[in-house]
Amino acid sequence: LSSVKPAKIAKRAKLPHRQVAFRTAGAWVNVLLNDNVLAINKMGVFNLDLPYGVHTLTFTNDQARTLKKQIVVSKTEPPTPIVIRLQPKDAKLLIKNAPDGALIEVAGKRVIYNELTKNDPIFIPFPTGKGSIYYTVTISKGSYRFSKKVLFRPGREQSLAVNPDAS
Repeated sequence: LSSVKPAKIAKRAKLPHRQVAFRTAGAWVNVLLNDNVLAINKMGVFNLDLPYGVHTLTFTNDQARTLKKQIVVSKTEPPTPIVIRLQPKDAKLLIKNAPDGALIEVAGKRVIYNELTKNDPIFIPFPTGKGSIYYTVTISKGSYRFSKKVLFRPGREQSLAVNPDAS
């Protein structure tokens, strides 16, 4: 990401520039300007030197959905800091060795574990503003019941192996 230098963008543009203020809403971001890396690991309030014109800024974070914003940079625009609110990616849960036909319940979702679904992750929607969250995962079939509290993080995969023969 650091191979493109902001100075190269500035020399190429030959346009007036302006310091534009940004404010993240709790998450760090990498910033791309017209698909060129401009800044890495920015958090809180930060300024970027941008040439006048219309630009597409892309904000990335490996735990959040990519956000694209089009901004106009001029003598008066944008007048206030641009707030960057990234939405967290879903967490993923993979279940191993559950009984065929078992019902898996987690975070309000219900999935049947079978040959068609056993290799598919269960996507867990992640609440905005949380770095981690616990959900109870319950697996049941007939008299078999397994329950465990599991820590989830946005954009990360969590694996849970069960032993149905141990009950």
